[in-house]
Amino acid sequence: MRLALSLLIFFTQVACVSRAQQIEPLLDRVKPERKPLTRVPVKLEVPVNYYKRDLDNGKRYDHKPRVVVVDEKAGKYEFRWIGFDTKEKIIKYQRLGAIDVLVSAKVRKIENGTYSYTYTVQNLLTSVNRLSGFTVQTFASVTKPIEFDFDNSYIGPMSDLIPGFKEGKWLNYSILSSYRPAITPGSKIELELQSPALPGLVGCKADGGKFGMKGVGEDMPPELEKLSLGTKDWPYGYTIGPVDKLTEMNTGERSEYFLENLPKFVEAGWMAGDTPKIYESILKRGDLSGALEQAKKDLELGFITTEVFHIIEGLSS
Repeated sequence: MRLALSLLIFFTQVACVSRAQQIEPLLDRVKPERKPLTRVPVKLEVPVNYYKRDLDNGKRYDHKPRVVVVDEKAGKYEFRWIGFDTKEKIIKYQRLGAIDVLVSAKVRKIENGTYSYTYTVQNLLTSVNRLSGFTVQTFASVTKPIEFDFDNSYIGPMSDLIPGFKEGKWLNYSILSSYRPAITPGSKIELELQSPALPGLVGCKADGGKFGMKGVGEDMPPELEKLSLGTKDWPYGYTIGPVDKLTEMNTGERSEYFLENLPKFVEAGWMAGDTPKIYESILKRGDLSGALEQAKKDLELGFITTEVFHIIEGLSS
């Protein structure tokens, strides 16, 4: 009787320890929080050394080019210089990267094996400018951007000659300045893209504010013209989009693709804590179906975002 009781206590303790070991990793898991697109730090300054201007009579004069900060948070400046007529010239300039944006994405399969990608682009309350556009990267031969319900909008490709848009094909959704009401801070917009390609990791960018500068009757000095940033300061980050090559990958390659991108999922705020280790353990075995079952549970519990789930869902298909 004493032996039986001792054995019962022993096995009960072992079972409790085993359960504790299984539960312990879950206790250390952290729910992720999507991160806004990364702002590019900017400081606009005229070089200390610059060429003086040549007049028609062969003389030179100091045109005194300078930048006046009007509203740093809103990215508003004035480019000033002394014109050929000896009067001060002023051109108002607003850079388009002074905006705080949060992007989330969902994917659903529609007819004919096509995937619908829906992007929710939120202009955060910390912004002071309206949202002017959203640009998403794709690696697919077939993409179909869906027109959105705005009276004054434009969807088109970004030229691969523009720095920062060379890799893949980028689609730009522009909300033109005359549209009212604009996507002001605290509001959001949904944009859609369709493609037969599976969802993978892609880049995205956003811009905000008023585009363009009004001339003053003479060319702006090159020292000031070079300060115009164009697309260089647009906030950037990750989202999901169509990627052709995923279809051709075998199970091992698909598992490796996910593992290679794990650090970027964490960087984007799509998973946190010990969650990456769980998927690393599963996918090192090439168990895509097991990863999908884990992802279903984790999405419901809030341990991964929709982006991670849809990538695993696609890789498991």
